[in-house]
Amino acid sequence: MRRGHVQILQTWNALMERLRELDFLAPLAVRLYLVPVFFAAGRNKLTGFENTVEWFGNPDWGLGLPAPFLMALMATATELVGALCLLLGVGVRVVALPLMFVMLVAAVTVHGENGWFAIADPAMCLFHCDGLEEAAIALDPLFEQALIVGEGEAYLSALVVLNGEEWVTLAKELNLDPFDKQNLNNKKVQQHLLKHIKECLKDFPGYAKIRRVTAILDPWTVENDLMTPTLKIKRAKGTMFDFSPFFGLGIFALLGGVA
Repeated sequence: MRRGHVQILQTWNALMERLRELDFLAPLAVRLYLVPVFFAAGRNKLTGFENTVEWFGNPDWGLGLPAPFLMALMATATELVGALCLLLGVGVRVVALPLMFVMLVAAVTVHGENGWFAIADPAMCLFHCDGLEEAAIALDPLFEQALIVGEGEAYLSALVVLNGEEWVTLAKELNLDPFDKQNLNNKKVQQHLLKHIKECLKDFPGYAKIRRVTAILDPWTVENDLMTPTLKIKRAKGTMFDFSPFFGLGIFALLGGVA
C-alpha cells in the first residue's frame, strides 16, 4: 500500500514537471488580452491627435491637464509601443512601468469618476470603425439618422434627422411651434439635442464628443440620392465627405459655423 502511494506521488510529480513547460501560457494569455486594449486606446488617440491634445488640455469639457501636447504624445506613444511589446513579449517589464503610470493618471483623472469606457472604445473596434458614433446616436428615439463631420478639426459636429413625432413633443415642451423649421435652430433646442447626443456617446472616447449640431426633418433616402442602395450615407472616396448633396439640408451652415 505504501509503495502504491509512492508511485502515485512520483507520477504526480512527473506530471507537474511536464506541466511546468506550459507555465508561459498564463502570462501569454494576459499579454494577448491587453494588446487590443492598449492598441485601441493608442490608435484612437493617434487618429484624432489634435482633438486628443485639445481634450487633454481643455479645463471646461476636457481633462485640463498641463502641457497637453506632451501628455497626449506620451500617452499615445506609451499605449502603442506598449501594445507592440506585449504582443512580441519584448521588454515587457520595462514598458510595464510607463503603462502603469498612464493607467494611474487615467484612473485618477477620468475612469474613477466616469468609468472605464470614458476613454476605451466600448466596442473594442480595431478596424473599419467608421459610423459607430452615428449608429449610437441613431439609437436614440429622438434621432432617425446622423452624420458626424469635422474629423481632423478642433471639434466634431453632427447633422441629425429628427423623428417627426419626437420633434413635435420636444417643441411643445419648449413652447415652440413644431411646424416652424426655424425653431430647429433655437438655442434651447440645440442645447437639448447636444444633451441627448452626449448621453448617446458617453461610452465613446472623450475626444469623440460632439460640440455643434444642426437638425433637419427631411430624411435621407435612396430616392433623393443621399443614400446608397445599401442604405449608407453617401460619402466621397477616401476620408473626405461629399458635402455637396447636403448643402440644402443644413450642412453648409454647420461647416460654416452658422448655428
